[in-house]
This record gives sequence, C-alpha cells and structure tokens, in this order.
Amino acid sequence: MDRLLLGAAGASMLLATPAFASPGIMVEAKGCAILAGGPGFGTCTETHDQSGLLAGYVDETTPIHSYLGTGPLHTLLFAGNEWFSDSGTTSAAVSYRVAAVRAIGIDHFILWNEDASGIGVFELWYGLFPGDLMDLVIAGGVPTDHPVVDYPHDLWEFPMRPRTGWWTLIAGGCPQPIGTGFPACGFGEVAFGGPVPEPGTWALMLAGFGLVGIAARRRRLAIAVA
Repeated sequence: MDRLLLGAAGASMLLATPAFASPGIMVEAKGCAILAGGPGFGTCTETHDQSGLLAGYVDETTPIHSYLGTGPLHTLLFAGNEWFSDSGTTSAAVSYRVAAVRAIGIDHFILWNEDASGIGVFELWYGLFPGDLMDLVIAGGVPTDHPVVDYPHDLWEFPMRPRTGWWTLIAGGCPQPIGTGFPACGFGEVAFGGPVPEPGTWALMLAGFGLVGIAARRRRLAIAVA
C-alpha cells in the first residue's frame, strides 16, 4: 500500500509541475539589517517600504513587468525615503528579509539607485540569516548613474532562489560620478519578484504534498508495529 501511495504521490507531483502565471509578481522585503557603513542617515526600512516610490505596488499581487513598464519613479527627496551610509564611506552592506507567501521563489531584483550618491557596483547574495553569503546571485552588478532628479529603476533576472531568506546587497564604488558628490552610498529602494503557479496547479501541488504526508505517516506506523 505504501508503494501505491508513494507512486500516486509521485505522479501527482509530476502533474503539479507549476505552470507559472506570467510575468510574476512584485515582492516587498519584510525587514532589513545594516551590516556595514552604518548607522548612516535615515533607516534601511525606508529603502524597502515603498515610502519613496511615486507610484507604489501591492505586495505579492502587482505583476512585475506591467508595473515596471509604467516607469515608476523614486523621489529625489531624502527625508523618510532613502538611506545613506556614513559620510566618508565608499561601500556599504544591507541585508533584506524576504518571506513570500504566494510567490514560490525569487527570480527578480529591482533597484532604484539613489541620484546623489548612487551605488557604483554591487553584489547580491542569498542566505539564511543577515550577512549569510551562501549563494552569490548577482556579481558585478552596475546600476544606472542618475542625475539629481526623480529616478527610475534597474531590473535583474536570475535563476529562481527560495522564497524565504535574507538577501545581502554589498555596494561599492560610491558615490557614482553623476550627482552631488556626497561621500557615501545612497540606497533608494529595493524590491524583489517571483513567479506564482496558475490557480489550477495549486490544487495538484497540494494533493501531491498530502499524499506524501499520508504515505510517510503510514510508514511510521508500520515501523512502530514492527
């Protein structure tokens, strides 16, 4: 019976290979921690809570590319909208906590690079806790150098990573040439994105997980009896 259940579960899991709803959804970070370059000016929360975006999105609902296609800008105003590293620093590091519910993984990173003291180059790492450099996702990322105006985003796509964890943004080459020349790293806004299964696939995925659970429970009972 266990073999039949496991076989059925395996078949369900194969059938449940997600058909992704295109083009994925925006995912907002749920927390952050300054690792280097701080405490700085402002808070890291202001770089992921949409406070500086002139047109916001609905977390885990708004489609990525339709939203970004409207060219959403970030305000050039600092107070309550951005974070700057300590004066005199040329690098900084901030970890962002992502805990998606609907997205089954993360495969997009969006950055609004600050206009006055923007990031020159960065690395993006995935890990299990703040500062955990377990998996290098983006190496040598070069965001746009913006003049001092309300500024647009840059987008990076990569193979899907887990939907929960900490993403560490290590910034260097600050400030970029264009801008006011304030000696610091300026973080405007960061966001993430990931795919969601089509509604019909959720039922198959849940059925597959349920059958695996039933098989596991029966196997434990059989071992206990033996």
